[in-house]
Amino acid sequence: MANLSPATVVCLALGLVVGINGLLVVSLTRGSLRRQVELLRTAGRAAQSPWKADDDALGELHRRVAQLSGDQSGDSG
Repeated sequence: MANLSPATVVCLALGLVVGINGLLVVSLTRGSLRRQVELLRTAGRAAQSPWKADDDALGELHRRVAQLSGDQSGDSG
């Protein structure tokens, strides 16, 4: 193995790089088009309102606190 010429080493390295890149391209293109479109839509919605999940959670917390406050004021009277 120590008697390999530099041209052989370059060819092996080039083949390895081309092979890895080819596998990456094939793995990216084999995904379903519908799945890719859905991922893009999800990313678009997240970009339009990045804190929507947090806002929804805070709204729910506010609703529950208001409900608890109403229950406690009704119990004391």
